[in-house]
Amino acid sequence: MVERAQQRNGRRVQRGDGVAGLKALPGASADLVFLDPPFDAELFDAALQAAVPALASGGFIYLEAPQAWDDARLAPLGLQVRRHLKAGAVHAHLLHQPS
Repeated sequence: MVERAQQRNGRRVQRGDGVAGLKALPGASADLVFLDPPFDAELFDAALQAAVPALASGGFIYLEAPQAWDDARLAPLGLQVRRHLKAGAVHAHLLHQPS
């Protein structure tokens, strides 16, 4: 359930259940999706699976996770790692859906 939505300058920011919000988006409607689920909630697979159908061709997903994700793990979702860095316990990924 989406708790709050704000729209400014043609951009919409929603707050609430992120997986449900992603599933509610029209297909191929998001150029960029930010995913930063709680590390102990084990929502990474569900969030990525919900984000991919909403992602526009050539779109990107920014993912923060407690472990690194590689191309082999992302291949079933049609995603590739474009950039990865580690800062403390956080692995930050820029994932790309090739056109």
